[in-house]
Amino acid sequence: MPSVWDHKLWDTFNPQLYNFTKYNQDFLKQYSDFLERRGKIEEKYAKDLRKLCKEFRTKEYDKKEKIKFSVQTSFDEMLAELVSSANQHDTLRDELLKSSKEVKDALREAQRQSQQTEKKVAGLVKDLERNRNQLEGVRSQYQRSFVEMKKAREDYIANKDNKDITKNEEERFQQVFLHKQSMFEERKQSYAKELSDYNTAQSRHYMEHLPEQLATLEEQEKRVAAICKQHFQLWGDSELQALNIRTKCCQTLRQKADNVNAEYDINEFMRVTASGNPVPDDVVFEDLGSNDSISQQQQQQQAAAPGKKNKFGTLNKKSAPAQQKRRLVEQLKQKDEELEKATKGLDAMHKLLQTYQQNPKLGDIAMVQQQMQQASEQVETLNRERVDILKELQALGVDTSNMGGAAPVATTAAAPPPVQAVSGSQNTSSASAFADEFADESPVSPAQPQPVATSAGAAGPPQAPPVPPPPSAVAAPALPIVAMLYDFNDPSQSDNLAVVAGERLYVLSGDADWTLVQRTAGNTDEQGYVPTAYMGDV
Repeated sequence: MPSVWDHKLWDTFNPQLYNFTKYNQDFLKQYSDFLERRGKIEEKYAKDLRKLCKEFRTKEYDKKEKIKFSVQTSFDEMLAELVSSANQHDTLRDELLKSSKEVKDALREAQRQSQQTEKKVAGLVKDLERNRNQLEGVRSQYQRSFVEMKKAREDYIANKDNKDITKNEEERFQQVFLHKQSMFEERKQSYAKELSDYNTAQSRHYMEHLPEQLATLEEQEKRVAAICKQHFQLWGDSELQALNIRTKCCQTLRQKADNVNAEYDINEFMRVTASGNPVPDDVVFEDLGSNDSISQQQQQQQAAAPGKKNKFGTLNKKSAPAQQKRRLVEQLKQKDEELEKATKGLDAMHKLLQTYQQNPKLGDIAMVQQQMQQASEQVETLNRERVDILKELQALGVDTSNMGGAAPVATTAAAPPPVQAVSGSQNTSSASAFADEFADESPVSPAQPQPVATSAGAAGPPQAPPVPPPPSAVAAPALPIVAMLYDFNDPSQSDNLAVVAGERLYVLSGDADWTLVQRTAGNTDEQGYVPTAYMGDV
């Protein structure tokens, strides 16, 4: 593409063009600083916004029950969306800082190129100035030789016909004139050659060398403009992208507002607050002068025990059914955790005992057996307590079929009892699943508790107690089964399990993204992770 500036700025490029170049470079620095400060503003805004959302998180109405009503829940969800919006400000900050760095790099490159070009132009101007000075020197000699020749010719003409001088003097004037005339011709030729060389150099300077450097500066200015245009567009795109995502967050905020449900809040408050006690009856008039009244009063006091009597009637100290259910489920969770911990401890002691029996030098077998006896008794006690809690829940009308139960525990006088306990993790999750069903008052037939069988130890000399089976050897509750909807084979992770559509699998654990499963056919010991979204009900 031909240069616009070309040789048209031969006499105005310095200092105007240099000032223009510096002006644009100063703008690049200014724009880079602007992007950096703009990014810091976004960073501070995002930080303050997240801090504000954290500070105004709503508190639970009932910490024990972890209850929040729809108003508070909706507000918390809106705060979460606001945090997502704040994250977009961080993304915008990253884009702005990245653009600022690129502009600074472009500025340094432009400054380097402009300095090189200015040095080349300065060298060309200096060469032309040196040629001009040399021409002026030759021209001065040429002019001086002309003046000397002219004076020598005038002296020769004036003395040529003078009768008062001798012939030798006349010849001397003639020789001086001829010498000066010869020198003049030499200076004339030198000046003509020097002038031709200078004109050639000057023409090349203004028509070739200088336009070439000016074209370089012109291309540099075009690159500066292109850089500004590119980063202006990136800035606008980054703002627009962040704005689009923030707009979606704002739309979600509006949707969360629709989740406020006054009826739900009222019913939920009643569920966790109502005692379930009947409204006190009318206060009966007491005729203190009648024997029948005194006898009736005593009977009422006995029937109301262990309640508390006041002038408005008698209130029962026993908790309301809904409150009893919540308390019992909480106790069941705690009991399951203790049972799981005790079962794992018993399993570990069983393995330790086997190790000591293989190599008695490693430790005291009798002490481990004593500890196993205590651990077995603890597991048995926890199982009985858990059965008692389940009985109470059944009496309150709670369906405990999915909460598991305690297996029979056989004890002997000579050995630690093998304990068959329900998995603590399963019990915990089952109890949690029923925590929200307190309001269900439908009658349920209580399940009969599991019997506890005991047998007396046989008489005879004392001997080392036999090794009890590990708790892990007891049959576990049936695991849920799912069917794969799609094929899955991702060898990038060693713990992934390759499955095919239609294959049935046991579910061990998982979350909303990945689920740990086990094969139901073939190599049933093979376990691994599959995407939760790929699974369906059988």
